[in-house]
Amino acid sequence: MRRRHFLTLSAATLGGVLVYSLDRKASLLSAQRKPVRIPLRFLTETEALIIAAAASRIFPSDDAGPGAREAGVAVFIDRQLAGSYGRDRFRYTLPPFEDAPSEFGYQGSATPRQIYREGLKGLEGFHLLSPTAQDQALRKTRSKACSVIRFTGETPVWSAGSL
Repeated sequence: MRRRHFLTLSAATLGGVLVYSLDRKASLLSAQRKPVRIPLRFLTETEALIIAAAASRIFPSDDAGPGAREAGVAVFIDRQLAGSYGRDRFRYTLPPFEDAPSEFGYQGSATPRQIYREGLKGLEGFHLLSPTAQDQALRKTRSKACSVIRFTGETPVWSAGSL
């Protein structure tokens, strides 16, 4: 990352920089109002837009504070999926995969990366919908409550169940 890019990201994150001049007067230098592009590490741009739109419907901005978009939820999820969590580095993922009570947690071999990618296929075009249609799509997705039960080859096999 170049120094100029780092400084731009830092200033945009802080919302500005407080500078004291030689005559001890404080001035606030604010960042430019154009959007700052943060490189994605795992998600495609479309997948990140879908996640940002869904998170914004679940945690919108209001008078109480910032919402999911301002908090950078899509970037956080992208970084988690790009790292060891997304690769399931610290979870036992070898067979046998058996049906187990939900108290035991997820018992399949699909990684969080694979689960997210498969789940995002069902929300294709979500970020282009109106807010009302987005709410309906999220309710529909929630009512399905699908979970991966086993993984064969490159395709997770989905069935009705609880997360």
